[in-house]
Amino acid sequence: MEDYKIVYKNLIERLKVKRAIDISNVIKAFEIAEKLHANQFRKGGDPYILHPLKCAEIVEQLDFNTNVIASAILHDTVEDCNYSIKDIETNFNPTIAKIVDAVTAIESTPINNINKLLAEELTFQKLISIGKENLYAFIIKFADRLHNLTTISCFPLYKQLAKVKETEKWILPFINILKCNYFHTKITNECFKIQHRENIESYQTLYTKFHTYNKNKYSTLISSLTEKFNSYLAKKKLTDKVKINIHKCTELETYNAIKSILDIKSIKEIKQSFFVKVPTNKLYFVFENSKKIPELTNLVFHFLVEECAKKTIKIVGYGIDKFTTTKY
Repeated sequence: MEDYKIVYKNLIERLKVKRAIDISNVIKAFEIAEKLHANQFRKGGDPYILHPLKCAEIVEQLDFNTNVIASAILHDTVEDCNYSIKDIETNFNPTIAKIVDAVTAIESTPINNINKLLAEELTFQKLISIGKENLYAFIIKFADRLHNLTTISCFPLYKQLAKVKETEKWILPFINILKCNYFHTKITNECFKIQHRENIESYQTLYTKFHTYNKNKYSTLISSLTEKFNSYLAKKKLTDKVKINIHKCTELETYNAIKSILDIKSIKEIKQSFFVKVPTNKLYFVFENSKKIPELTNLVFHFLVEECAKKTIKIVGYGIDKFTTTKY
């Protein structure tokens, strides 16, 4: 079980390193949420406060500001703890209050004569309405859904599949409209693992074994490419420098790549030898200079062909997320 106090401590330390503005709002949000969620536990047994903190961790790592991080910590206090939007506006600011209001679910109770399906629809309609004024509300919802999907194994399969269906109906369309690549990749992968729950363990064993076996090979490749790039840039007297990051293609991305070139009908048919035939890693080329130099793009392909890695590396390049300054 993860210690929520350590998650919180690390969150604050990272914000201090970034010299984030209004860390006090994050500290206050935690102190309030910790008290309000006291004695509440998740279905899996974790203290409830761990969930909003993990959501805050997600948005912090994507470099969102402290208003968004504080909102993530507070996002369930109104829905689950009888804290009010007015309380949030008074203790924090209208921005945080609006974000929390947008992601607070409308209850399904006999008193308000709203059934579960209608409550779900009204909840997302409210998110859309308020989210139009503050798009960060959607980010909190995405982080919330991502963490919920990663911690859903304690529920029976039918409930997990229902959550996937709801995600596909409401969450993914918003993600696609807003072009949030990070959340699209992560959430679709979690849905994939749930949908293939009965066979995912054997597939993940092959997936992990492949990446573990090739870890040193790719590390050497990255080192070699970085050296060659920076040596070339120096010779051309270009002021740019490159940093190359490598990320594994997700289980879903790898599975789709295998399906696209091999005649398989089920995840059960996948063998270890299939992994060498598709891109299994993504390389991110981050240049210090933001100016685009076409010549550098050509160099990427030249060096990769030279390293005979074209088949197993997917070129991603770099960009800037719509909501943050994080390069990906």
